[in-house]
Amino acid sequence: KTSQEKSKRQKKALRVRKMLPKSSKNFVVKFPKTSTRNDTIIVSKAVAKRAVDRNRIKRITKEALVKFGDRQAGLVLIVKNNVASLKSQEIYEELNDLINK
Repeated sequence: KTSQEKSKRQKKALRVRKMLPKSSKNFVVKFPKTSTRNDTIIVSKAVAKRAVDRNRIKRITKEALVKFGDRQAGLVLIVKNNVASLKSQEIYEELNDLINK
């Protein structure tokens, strides 16, 4: 096996052990060390100025997280871009790719 394949495998094993933050175009997912089952969604004013828009983003994202079913641990989800225009299914697909990397 090449050293590049070996390092990818080692990084993945390290990520599983430590649950390192993962990021995509619109989201950053962090896995807290505590064993809480609550999901936290953070949308800053830099993403959407109006509280109505921030709450809409949170609702859409929560709806997408519900599709994952029962997970053993909670996560912290930080929204990087305004995703209010995206559909719940699109957000679900992006989160699924991000969480299951």
